[in-house]
Amino acid sequence: MAEPATRKSKTTNPFYVLVVAAGTSFVVTALGWLAAPMIQQKAKAAGQGGAGPGAGSLAMAAWLDRWAVPALTVEVVVLIAAGLLAMATDRWFSREAGGD
Repeated sequence: MAEPATRKSKTTNPFYVLVVAAGTSFVVTALGWLAAPMIQQKAKAAGQGGAGPGAGSLAMAAWLDRWAVPALTVEVVVLIAAGLLAMATDRWFSREAGGD
């Protein structure tokens, strides 16, 4: 019987980690940007009643209202760059893990 192949240590491509982080950040920012007008509208509707969104939610909505487009732009650029680097360096990391 043949012996089972020894498992070599796998090396994770760090650019894949960066792709996942940038993608997650992009999705969270985009969804927050979409929700910001609803949060601000609820705050106006609640008036002084105190049943509206909290101060933290209003601050985040105001921040997203001002900075969402530049943040999304940076996140897309990082996502594209990390994706290209992950594809370009994939062979190096798979060779270290015994892929070739």
